[in-house]
Amino acid sequence: MLEQSIIEKVNQWINSSFVEDASKHEIQDLLQKENNQELTERFYKNLEFGTGGMRGIIGAGHNRINIYTVRRAALALSKALKKNDAVAISYDSRRFSKIFAEEVAQVLAAQQIKSHLFSQLTPVPLLSYAIRQLKAQAGVMITASHNPINYNGIKIYWDDGAQVTPPHDKIITDFYESIDASSDIKRISLKEGMETKLIDYIPTSLIDAYDEMVMGQLPQTKKFYETQFPEEKKLKAVYTPLHGTGRLFARDLMKKCHYQMSLVSSQEMPDENFSTVKTPNPEDPSALELAVTEMIQTKSHVCYGTDPDADRLGVVLNNNGHPYYLTGNQIALLMLHYLFTHKEKPANKNLVVLKSIVTSYMQDKLCAHFGARCINTLTGFKWMCGELKKLEEKKENFEFLFASEESFGQLIHPHSRDKDAISSMALFSEIVQDCLIQGKSVLSYLSEIYREFGYYTEDLLSVNYEGQQGQEKIKRIMDFFRNNYQKLDFLKVESLEDYLDDGHGMPKSNVLGLILEGNNRLYLRPSGTEPKIKFYLMNVYSDFSSLEESEGKAKKDFESTKQRIQSLIKDI
Repeated sequence: MLEQSIIEKVNQWINSSFVEDASKHEIQDLLQKENNQELTERFYKNLEFGTGGMRGIIGAGHNRINIYTVRRAALALSKALKKNDAVAISYDSRRFSKIFAEEVAQVLAAQQIKSHLFSQLTPVPLLSYAIRQLKAQAGVMITASHNPINYNGIKIYWDDGAQVTPPHDKIITDFYESIDASSDIKRISLKEGMETKLIDYIPTSLIDAYDEMVMGQLPQTKKFYETQFPEEKKLKAVYTPLHGTGRLFARDLMKKCHYQMSLVSSQEMPDENFSTVKTPNPEDPSALELAVTEMIQTKSHVCYGTDPDADRLGVVLNNNGHPYYLTGNQIALLMLHYLFTHKEKPANKNLVVLKSIVTSYMQDKLCAHFGARCINTLTGFKWMCGELKKLEEKKENFEFLFASEESFGQLIHPHSRDKDAISSMALFSEIVQDCLIQGKSVLSYLSEIYREFGYYTEDLLSVNYEGQQGQEKIKRIMDFFRNNYQKLDFLKVESLEDYLDDGHGMPKSNVLGLILEGNNRLYLRPSGTEPKIKFYLMNVYSDFSSLEESEGKAKKDFESTKQRIQSLIKDI
């Protein structure tokens, strides 16, 4: 039986004067099939704002992403803005992304707020860059990033180009929650918006400016393409945008850098169904299968993959005819070490590196060695770039070098304020090219770093718990570890960092850090954008002999720990 509150919301939806017939029929079909569980999931709560916006399953209902929740979010954003403010808007290749982007612009226009709209699907880094270049007050990206194909969402950005942070995120969230989920929201047509100059399209010259900026951040690329190398010393790369936004932008930038790169033909075009992959996530090795096969067959040196909004970069190396999948931490480690050793250090300025608390602490060690300041933040680039903004506001004498998080996100320049897979691909290509010139592999370069600084390695256990019951399960798991960490006999816990009780210099958040013997660590964090809880395992080994031996030992240790965790949480 449906609860009375759910029945009322369902009837309100079906009888609404502005909800489209197709959306009404979707709910009526569930009623006829007596699918009470699905109806409850769709109406037991309103779709919530999470990390810098909201994501949800596409469909009819208050707890789904659709034109009605999008309009509500756009109206909430408008309430946090002034009428003379402007917003930059972009979208990825997911279902309804273009429609949702236009809905946002139409709602903002009805509130006399100008929208700068990209005329084609465009990656996150270009949106962030556009906000800063156009001096917009905010930005909107329609995307669900690397989530499964039945998701879409909204990322909201502020005037610094970073995802919105306090106090602005709370202001928008409060407005969003104050708007009746069943209310009809005023908007004007796209045509009227264009005629009244409240909506316009962003010129393509901005993309050219972005490319020029990125090329200026690459330490050796200009020197490389002005030098003649034998064919066997020239980089060959393969790239898959996984049916997302990266295709044109990555291809054109790599061409300007004179790096040879082929695209996986069956995955290069936008496809809302992501028909060749289970999930368009470059963190998942299976998503890169076609790119890896092409890399091996063409004897290319490296292959890349980006998610639908092209903010995450996956990298696989050709290790003598066998693929070597780099972790997000390894990609960042190679980039950071390379920048330290190849980028000219500014005179009389302090270098700053930003990372999340669940990203490898080997970066802290590198920063100490090279005399840079390493700032740790909560998970999410909005927190890292928020710290960058604070440094700028304090007028500190610093220069940004690099930011990263373990989930395949990197930023190599300060002109965008979110993960940027496009520029990161160009930098990593330079690293591969540099190794080729020196006659060594990228893996031997990685081994050199480990040999000098110690072998820091990481693993991730991610467990999905869907729906209302899943949220309750995740809460129980967090409460158990928070209250019983000293009783965990398989972990030698020396101390607990509870970021909900004490932010440790950061905003309070439902994150636990277990500091273990030997500076090993275990972090627990419910995802802000997906129905899952993540366990981040970090081990440190002082000795390093070879990648194969060290990885074998770490894998054995990690598997043992993960099995114990899974057994423990099963019955919580």
